[in-house]
Amino acid sequence: MPLAVVGRFALTLVVCVGIIAQTQAKELKGAAADAAVQRAVEKMSEVRTLVAGFDMLTPTGINRGQIFIDRTRELMRMQFQPPLNHLLLVNGPITQFFGGNGTQIETATAGTPLGFLMNPAKALRTKVDVLQVDQSGNDLFIALAEKDKLDAGQIILHFKTGGDWELLDWGLRDKEGRFTQTKLRQIETGVRLDDDLFVAPE
Repeated sequence: MPLAVVGRFALTLVVCVGIIAQTQAKELKGAAADAAVQRAVEKMSEVRTLVAGFDMLTPTGINRGQIFIDRTRELMRMQFQPPLNHLLLVNGPITQFFGGNGTQIETATAGTPLGFLMNPAKALRTKVDVLQVDQSGNDLFIALAEKDKLDAGQIILHFKTGGDWELLDWGLRDKEGRFTQTKLRQIETGVRLDDDLFVAPE
């Protein structure tokens, strides 16, 4: 799994949002970086279902909600609390957005951060490149971008390593340079998720 390291992107974003100080982070390269990424992918893939609250930090403020993930069926639901009331649904290859104002958007899941969250092993093989891997103690940061589309945006995954690995948050830098960070809280795994959660509203 070769690393396509592009230093001018990647974890400078982490520093900008204050997740970790630059002097604390050590960049992993070569076999060490490959091993860390592979371990992260394995740990993510082990979590078949997940329920958590989330705080999405944007340039305009914090939006909160709840997320439901079923990796076995590649399903996801992100429900935003009022006043936004947005709903984001992933159903395999299709991602649908239902805005609280009535806006509806449908797009392909592949090549997006959501595609990686749903099936990290497949995405790493076919759809994304690893840009950089940094570690500070038990905090591991992996920066990714869609293959051959570096300028379209990057995603940074933040893992807590150690005994039980957890994906704590992810950040997304879009092509306009705006940064959005999604932090998970009260994470529960291995829970049964009803089919109705992933049905699009009429």
